[in-house]
Amino acid sequence: MLKNYLVVVFRSLRRQKGYAFINVSGLAVGLACCILIVLYVRSERAVDTVFDDVDRIYRIGSEWRDEGAGLPITAPAPIGEKMVETFPEAQASVRLWAGWLNVRSAEGDVSAFRRSAYVADANVISFFGIPLLHGSAETALRQPRSVVLREDLARAVFGTADAVGRTLLVETYNNGTQPYTVTGVWEPLAFNSFTRFGGGEFALIVSFAPGDVMSEEEWTSWENRYLLHYVKLAPGTAPDAVSARLANFVRAVAPEEYHGMYEPVLQPLRTLYLDDEGGRNRRAVHLLTGLAVLILLVACINFANLATAQALRRGKEIGVRKSIGARRGQIVGQYLGEAVVVAALATVLGALLARVLQNPFFELVGKPLVLPNPWDLPTALTLVGIALATGVLAGAYPALMLSGFQPVRALKGTLRTGPASARLRQGLVVTQFVAAVLLLAGAAVVYEQTAFLRTAPLGFEREHVLAIESVPRDWSAEGVARLQPVKARLEAVPGVRAVSLSWETAAEGGHGNTLPLRRPGQPPEAALDVARFLVDEDFAEVYDLRLADGVFLGENDDGVMLNERAAAAFGIERAGQPLVLGDSAEVEVRGIVKDFHYTSLHEPIRPLVMASLAEVPLYRTFSLRFAGSDPAGTLRRVEAAWHEVLPAAPFDYTFVDEQVAAQYVTERRTGTVVVLAAMLAVLVSGLGLIGLVSISVLQRRREIGVRKVLGATVPSLVALLAKDFVVLVGVAFVVAVPVAWVGMSRWLDGFAYRIALGPEPFLITGALLLVIVVATVSTQALRAARKNPTEALRYE
Repeated sequence: MLKNYLVVVFRSLRRQKGYAFINVSGLAVGLACCILIVLYVRSERAVDTVFDDVDRIYRIGSEWRDEGAGLPITAPAPIGEKMVETFPEAQASVRLWAGWLNVRSAEGDVSAFRRSAYVADANVISFFGIPLLHGSAETALRQPRSVVLREDLARAVFGTADAVGRTLLVETYNNGTQPYTVTGVWEPLAFNSFTRFGGGEFALIVSFAPGDVMSEEEWTSWENRYLLHYVKLAPGTAPDAVSARLANFVRAVAPEEYHGMYEPVLQPLRTLYLDDEGGRNRRAVHLLTGLAVLILLVACINFANLATAQALRRGKEIGVRKSIGARRGQIVGQYLGEAVVVAALATVLGALLARVLQNPFFELVGKPLVLPNPWDLPTALTLVGIALATGVLAGAYPALMLSGFQPVRALKGTLRTGPASARLRQGLVVTQFVAAVLLLAGAAVVYEQTAFLRTAPLGFEREHVLAIESVPRDWSAEGVARLQPVKARLEAVPGVRAVSLSWETAAEGGHGNTLPLRRPGQPPEAALDVARFLVDEDFAEVYDLRLADGVFLGENDDGVMLNERAAAAFGIERAGQPLVLGDSAEVEVRGIVKDFHYTSLHEPIRPLVMASLAEVPLYRTFSLRFAGSDPAGTLRRVEAAWHEVLPAAPFDYTFVDEQVAAQYVTERRTGTVVVLAAMLAVLVSGLGLIGLVSISVLQRRREIGVRKVLGATVPSLVALLAKDFVVLVGVAFVVAVPVAWVGMSRWLDGFAYRIALGPEPFLITGALLLVIVVATVSTQALRAARKNPTEALRYE
């Protein structure tokens, strides 16, 4: 019996090749799209899951009474050790400082590299369970000035992965260049992780050495609020029970000024990537998960419609089978089996298509696939379940409908379906087009918001500005003075308009660098920690900043500048007024600069103070404003000049407009996936329309013949057949628009600066969908209207 069913299935597929191709390919394309989106979502959720004991590791984040007092991802330096001393549930802790280090071999090769790094406690390797290719996890960072390298950095610097015992020259922040001994090498991690610092996995971990990056006092001081801390809880510990005691814990161990101002927050390592940055990645994952469900829904409805259309053409076959004794259960089983086989075939093809497109898809969205085996047993079982569910659901309706027809009617070719069947099919089409409207409208809004993020005025010049971020560090007044000849040489390069030395670029946000300010007469506890930019006298010219009042900072200026938000926060209306820095030092406000977006548009502009490097000699970036003509040639000349004056320093650079674009990588990826999915959903929906139009034409062929005999024109017949589907699109549009409006409004709420959600995306979506529907229906209707009416009436 099974063999007979399979023979009938493949015979039917051969007989109706067009329908078979549309049916199988439509479901296969929809499944492939759904699979790729699911792989993307799984990849996002896999971040931070590679480490041992991941479910017991928590980052100690921060909640501050004063928003500017610290970062939500960092905490005061002693907090981890104090937790281990205080809480029996806390088994171990580790602290990390994240930054960039310039490194090179001590063996005569002058090639230098700038890489993302962590300065860490000695137990960091064993704490996270980072597998080492060479070296011992227990002893690798036990000695000061030890370093563990990622394999690719070890090969780049030393030409081999087995670099244990070799000497690496590390440019420290305070002690010049120092020799570090390589004590371990690890293989690049298979998953993304908390190591995403700097846009990718960190490249080296160095042990804490007093004075190199910070002093022993800073490494342990409550004043240092900018270290990353992780704590590992004992098995079976309820993190909520620990969190409930944290407020009392701070009052017991922290200095009095922290009581009520700071409270630790336990943040699960497994969800850090999704929850950081205001939960943008989590919102994107939820959006894409819903997208995958909609794509699968559209594909399955399309499959059901086409299966119904194909089944109605087989009325005589049903009549013959029932006439020779076939029972209804056998016919139902046959059609269900056929639908499952076709769905299984489409699922296999969809899985193969997804496998082929997997790497191109992830390259297109700009994210590597980080799952070690995306095609594992759970994935296979999910695909089998999809095939069975789709086949059964799609085959159940035509099987039950056709098996219930009387043999005489079936043999006469007078099959008709009732109003309930028609309403069911119309409901499926409305559901399908509701999903299509949601996808198209969502794609339009995401694209428009992403375009706004790319092009919105930021209040500073971001085009043709080069940032060299590998500046040798000597954080002293003498160090700043020694860089003046370098600055002068860069200014002399043809094509360079201006050069500035600063802590960071205008787009990098002032994170990790704050300054306590207050009005004269206010107590120290009333000081507001505001973001601080450390700049020289040319910073404003490079970035084309605009003044609201006063003047820009001059050379060796001991005053400060405020942005308009800071001036408003301190009640300063004109330049020349004093502010108190820290506990006692009084400074003059030289000027007020117009607000500019020094953080991404996800966040509102916050108070900012700009101070001179002459007063606080902390720097890390040269910013060069190009003239705009021949930027590639100017870049080559800048690199040559750099190596001329700093032969041992790496030339590591980025353009500021690239820094701005990197702030919206999640939105760009999400937008790419949504647009592609919307296009595929419309394609698959169009295929579903072919099925429904075919049913309508099949059932109304005699009506069409009679109308043509009575003089109906082809356009009138096309309009007759198309109007019902236009009504269905209208119903879908009315149902979908409020849902899309609410959903996209919530997505846009994640941006402090966003587009105004007007009717345009929805009207454009409705018009586009209407054109697609009319074109699809008209193609099928024209074929029916142009046929000779005698073909439909000869047997009447």
